[in-house]
Amino acid sequence: MPIKLHRCKHTWLKHNIDACWRVQRELNDAGIPYEVVKGPASARMRHEVVRLSGQRWYPVIEFEDGSAYRAESREMAETIRAGELFEQAGSPATPGASAPDRESG
Repeated sequence: MPIKLHRCKHTWLKHNIDACWRVQRELNDAGIPYEVVKGPASARMRHEVVRLSGQRWYPVIEFEDGSAYRAESREMAETIRAGELFEQAGSPATPGASAPDRESG
């Protein structure tokens, strides 16, 4: 089973200003297989994202072991680009560790 990218369901613009697309594009460019999990637009309804990462903001990457990775989307993109994504697996997500991407809802 590939990793899961929990993201907003409205990622259609496919432009670098979209936090979810920024991370998804880096996964594509790195050739990392993933499954898209489109979540609710309303932050109040993001129960699965809260369960995984302790916060309500997208995007969140869920690894096969059930651990999650969440940071600012630019940081997540850089981690993927540097080939260090899987080093984040197994680490519990730290709620509130970074400010949310406001453009991701």
